[in-house]
Amino acid sequence: MKTLVALGLIVVGVWLFHDGWTMRASLKGKTQSALAGLARRVDGETRVPEHGWYMIAGGVCVLAGAGVLFAGRKR
Repeated sequence: MKTLVALGLIVVGVWLFHDGWTMRASLKGKTQSALAGLARRVDGETRVPEHGWYMIAGGVCVLAGAGVLFAGRKR
């Protein structure tokens, strides 16, 4: 069961990261990045575009899945 949950987390993480990566390459992602950069120059606050959050969440899911998969292995 633990292995199934870990593999599920890894698959969801890869899917989220891929979705964020393709969004980054699209017109929507480029527009969000440009507007975030413009807003950063105006008021100095840090902004992360939507595709950045997708890629971060995907990376966290992959790392959590790998941690669950390899944690507590006894030989």
